[in-house]
Order: sequence, then structure tokens, then C-alpha cells
Amino acid sequence: MAEDQAFFLLRHLMFRRGLRKLYLPDMAALQLHLYQLSRLLHDRLPSIYNHFDKHEVSPTLYAAPWLLTLFSSQFPLGFVTRVFGKIYSSHIIILYIYIYIYIYIYIYIYMFNL
Repeated sequence: MAEDQAFFLLRHLMFRRGLRKLYLPDMAALQLHLYQLSRLLHDRLPSIYNHFDKHEVSPTLYAAPWLLTLFSSQFPLGFVTRVFGKIYSSHIIILYIYIYIYIYIYIYIYMFNL
């Protein structure tokens, strides 16, 4: 990818997709996303939410790095490529879907042996 294309893509993500708000000094948008994720878990996966709550594991501990790096820091390249493709073609809400799926599959099934 050429340098000017990479810059255009970064600008598109930051301003049109709203990712810039995640990196502002107060990180209010990040806190909002983490709260929304917490409510999503509370409403859709109450057993996992209760398990995390019992052990005092907040979404800040596991989801903040995922959101700030768009999953690129802790996941395989193939997964990250799919996430980037979805973010470029759709809305930032796709991040919640990937987090939800990841938590459901890797934590719910393996942790509770279901």
C-alpha cells in the first residue's frame, strides 16, 4: 500500500468511523464503549457477566486493548484482517459483535465446559 493510501485510510478510520474519539485525553468514548459492552454482557450473557463480576474482572481489563488496537495486539493476523475489512466496509459497531462472539466462544464454552 502506498503511503498516501495508508494516510487516507487512517484519516477515514479516525474521522469518518469515529475512532479518533477513543484516543482523546479523557477517553470518554472508550469508557462509553466499555460500559456498552458491560451492559451487552449483562443482558445477553448473564452467567459470564456474573462470573466476571464475582472475580472483579471489568471490561477495562480485557476489552480496552482490543478496542484501542482494533484487536491487532492480541489476535492472529487472519482474524485482525477480517476485523479491519469489516470496519472499513461497515460501522464501528462491528467491534462489539466480534467481542461478543469472542467472549461467547472462547470463554463461555471453554471456561464452563459446555
